[in-house]
Amino acid sequence: MNKHWRWVLTPLYPLLALNVLVALAYAKAWCKARSWQWRSGVLTFVATRAMIGNPGGQGWSWVVGYASDEDRDSDDLRVHENVHVWQELMFALLGLVAGVIAIAAGYAWLGVLAMFLGGPLFTLCYGLGFVAGFFRTGEFWLAYRANPFEVHAYQVQDEYLNGGRPDAWK
Repeated sequence: MNKHWRWVLTPLYPLLALNVLVALAYAKAWCKARSWQWRSGVLTFVATRAMIGNPGGQGWSWVVGYASDEDRDSDDLRVHENVHVWQELMFALLGLVAGVIAIAAGYAWLGVLAMFLGGPLFTLCYGLGFVAGFFRTGEFWLAYRANPFEVHAYQVQDEYLNGGRPDAWK
């Protein structure tokens, strides 16, 4: 993602408050997070306990955990995880637009609800993509790689590694 777009989307971070609270609780309680850093508009930590699925990196809203300091310093993994941050921000933006439309139509309660459910909707869609992939492939790793959100993240990561995306959000 272009650096300029990152700052345009940053005001959407408060709309991801629910996801951020879940991410911070997960980081503290499960991962035993250490070494918190703010990098490129993303709050990162290093886990001292294996994350669910034992990945090199795992994003929850704009909080991203890494398995080691080396993983956090890896540009390609950081690009991959930041694509997921961008994806969730796009869901938050859709929630914001839907919320404004609902408020304009006279449904204030529905508008506020839509604004704050855009981010969590990404988590639901990501999970449904994984479940659908698992039913299709029958294997955890293949289901992960078949998830449309992962397909996109790996595509951007590969383009970055091959020099085709020097502007990727890292």
